[in-house]
Order: sequence, then structure tokens, then C-alpha cells
Amino acid sequence: MLCILGGYSPEEARYRADMLASCGVVSEIGGDVVAASEYSGDISADVLILATSAAADIALVKAQSKGRPVVLWGAVGQNARELLLSGADEVLSQAMSIDEVEARLSLVLGRAVVEPNVRSYAGAVLDTESNEVSFNGFSVRLTRLEAGFLDALMHAKGRVLGKQELMDRVYSSFEQPEVKLVDVVMCKLRAKTGKLPFEIETVWGQGNRLRRRGAAC
Repeated sequence: MLCILGGYSPEEARYRADMLASCGVVSEIGGDVVAASEYSGDISADVLILATSAAADIALVKAQSKGRPVVLWGAVGQNARELLLSGADEVLSQAMSIDEVEARLSLVLGRAVVEPNVRSYAGAVLDTESNEVSFNGFSVRLTRLEAGFLDALMHAKGRVLGKQELMDRVYSSFEQPEVKLVDVVMCKLRAKTGKLPFEIETVWGQGNRLRRRGAAC
């Protein structure tokens, strides 16, 4: 069971709970959303998630966590090092994709994750840490946003992703720019990945997907 604590509006708390439930890291979302300062340690949870960046709140929850990991997700105002020194076990930024959130939470919970920073499709390999995609000695550096969209398309393995679904995988719902950004990024990705063994195909009225070059439509 997982408990989300402090600093989130009801809408954002529900959004994050749905994301965590869908990624399969935890089997159940449970417990009320309470302020960090009200946490008493009697809420059953595998991991405690906070939005606060207040060192006092972090220290308070950590002291009563009974050994459970304390994770900050979307906290602002201090750098990650300061938050970790305050007692947090992990710091997740707003910009992380749900796949990276899943991988990092799995590691915090002590569950095996295979190559969380690497994604592959048709023999091409994307390193989401360096934002570099490579194939047979050829490599190209992408921007963080380009790598995020390509990571989502690789993860879909040929399934069509709509513009909004792509945006949801790269941005939180509370910081998304206009969806027309997808068209701009896809255009740049096509130009950069022309020598790779896949192409980015637009399915009219539906979205985008990856397809192996030379494969039948």
C-alpha cells in the first residue's frame, strides 16, 4: 500500500495516485492525503510521498516513518542534495516521465529494474540519461524533450500514441504546454533519426508511432 502525503491539491493528489497505480510499482493506493506535519506514523504504507520542500517536515516524517522510504515528488525551493540531506530517500522532479518515476520508486522499494535508463526498438538504443540514440556505430544526441517523446514511442512498440498521451508521458498535467508542441518535436526527431532503422509515422487523426523501415504498412 502507498500513502501520498502533504502539499498536493486534491486534484493533483488524485492525478499522481492514478499515475502510480497505472505504472504497477504498488498494488494499491491507500490512506488519506494528510499534511506532513500531521503524520503520526500510524498510516500503513510501503513508501511515503511528499510535495513539501521544508526540511522540518521532511525530518518529522522521516523520524516517524518506521524505516519506510520517504520520497519527494515535485518539491521545489531547494536542490536535490539539500532535500536528500534533510532525510529524503529519493527526489523526483516534475519533468520526469512516468517510466523514470516507476524505475526510481522500484529501486527505492528494493525491486529489480533492468536497465531503467535504456530503451530499444528495431535495434536502435536510446539512453535516456545522456539523451543519445545509437545504432551500429551511428549515434545522435537529442534534446531532453526529444528523448522523452522518443522514449514514449519506443515503449509503445509500434502502438499509436495520441498527442495528449505523449504529453502526459513527458509532462505532469499541471505544467503542460500546448499540444501543438508535439508536431514541432516530431518534425525535429524525423530529421535527426533519418539514419536509424525506424521511422516516425503519423497516423492521420490518431497520433504517431514507430515503424521499422521497410516494414509493410
